[in-house]
Amino acid sequence: MRTMTFAAGLAAGYVLGTKAGREKYDQISAAARRLGEQPLISQTQSALKDAAQTTGQAAAAKIAALAPSAPEGTGDSGSASSTMKTSPTVPQSSATSTPRPAPTPTPSEAKTNAGSRS
Repeated sequence: MRTMTFAAGLAAGYVLGTKAGREKYDQISAAARRLGEQPLISQTQSALKDAAQTTGQAAAAKIAALAPSAPEGTGDSGSASSTMKTSPTVPQSSATSTPRPAPTPTPSEAKTNAGSRS
């Protein structure tokens, strides 16, 4: 009997909670929709979109100007899109000549290592 009462209370609470939650969601959604329809918001959104597009075009132009042209004999005109596909190579001597320092143990690792030496 107790279990049935508890289950009925749980079910009623769930139904009422979801209904209240849906109503609040609908209120927030309607408020956001009204806010998005405001002329100032639309103007600001358009201005930001235009500024982002202009900045992106300027960045692309700078990258194209700084990118090296393709080597002779590749049959490529040296456009920025074709030179961006290749990556610079690292000489083997510089990649292997610099040794890395050993990692410093954390205090807990130092205690563990000190205890295992005894």
